[in-house]
Amino acid sequence: MKSTNHALKRMQQRGFSDSIVEIIMNNGHQKNERSGAISIYFGTKEYSKAMDELKKFQKLLDKAKNRKIIIKHDNIVTLYKTN
Repeated sequence: MKSTNHALKRMQQRGFSDSIVEIIMNNGHQKNERSGAISIYFGTKEYSKAMDELKKFQKLLDKAKNRKIIIKHDNIVTLYKTN
């Protein structure tokens, strides 16, 4: 998404990195404003939900660790755990 020069200046002044903006846009609560704009808020509720999802993903990563998938001709042939 494009940013105005004003927004880029405010990002720099207020410590908003591109990564932070992406987190807020992907996980925040959207609200239509009277002006026709959309505001996106990333508060405690949104933070808690994102952290819960991150914890679930971490558990999946732990389960995926040391496992292997063998693929041949675009088909999964076998799967197994490694040491």
